[in-house]
Amino acid sequence: MQNQSVILNLPKDLGDCLLSVPAIKRTLDYCASEGLILLATGSARSAEWVQTLGDIKLDVRDPKDLPQDAKMLINLNLYDETIHDSFPAVPFYAPEKVKVFDEDTPRFGAGAVIGKKHISLLLEDCLKDAGIMKNAEKLPVPGLPSAFTDQKFVQETKEKFGVTGSYAILIPVCAANRPLKRWQKEKFADVAQDCLQQVLTPVLMGGPSQDEKNLCAEINALCGNKAVDVCGQTRLDEIAALARGAKFTLGCDTGPRHIAAQAGGQVFAFFGYYNDPATWQLLTKNNTAHIILGRRIQEISAQEVWDTIKRYTSSPQPDSSPRKKFG
Repeated sequence: MQNQSVILNLPKDLGDCLLSVPAIKRTLDYCASEGLILLATGSARSAEWVQTLGDIKLDVRDPKDLPQDAKMLINLNLYDETIHDSFPAVPFYAPEKVKVFDEDTPRFGAGAVIGKKHISLLLEDCLKDAGIMKNAEKLPVPGLPSAFTDQKFVQETKEKFGVTGSYAILIPVCAANRPLKRWQKEKFADVAQDCLQQVLTPVLMGGPSQDEKNLCAEINALCGNKAVDVCGQTRLDEIAALARGAKFTLGCDTGPRHIAAQAGGQVFAFFGYYNDPATWQLLTKNNTAHIILGRRIQEISAQEVWDTIKRYTSSPQPDSSPRKKFG
């Protein structure tokens, strides 16, 4: 039978997968109500992330195994539209394309990926254009499975990685091909030293790539190897559990930091003209995700960051997130 399926092209990156979970769930609900079959394509890693973060099991197939007469194709990969070429006869919907700036501009840095709206709103617009959502509908804020932040699991995870007492998570890693998204390792080391002076154990976190492991090892060396380095060792649920138990998390614009924000702890995130918060700002159900904003992230000093952290961890202000501008 023709037009009995919807094709979903999965996001590429971890943070995008987390932010897309509500849209994927809404698409599944739509298919169930309309008697349609949802078929997915994309990397196995993306499918695993979506299943873990959203408790969603998808039927993932190679594009050549997908029907050419599908009802529609929803592309949630913000950086690749070539999937459309494989299905020229299928109605195609995607969030409004984000713009990649190849050169520095007065507002954005070279390589910046910026949209006209926050990514959550771009996803809403896409599903409304496809008829999956009604105009008055809103997508919920992304969340995590409750088991990720269960008190018992948090304690078990801390014990697994040898994290005792009060601690803070530092996430210095970020896209290797976008260096302007990274705060300097020396400044992360300065914050780690400040943590130690406050009897807070710094916990260094990142992904499994050798580049990220090397970066965390270098920062640990700069603070006398007194940090707990878990880079490349944590599952997604363990990232959330450690973040839930931490005094705070400080991180660059990367997937683990998004997970930390959803875990419910205090999170401080770097934004600049390279990664405009109007597009990529953290979404949480509370007001514990804070923006540290500078024209260039690298111009923000360690002292300014530590002053901001102290202000919002010692005297929480629930009405708004800080948007501190430097430089």
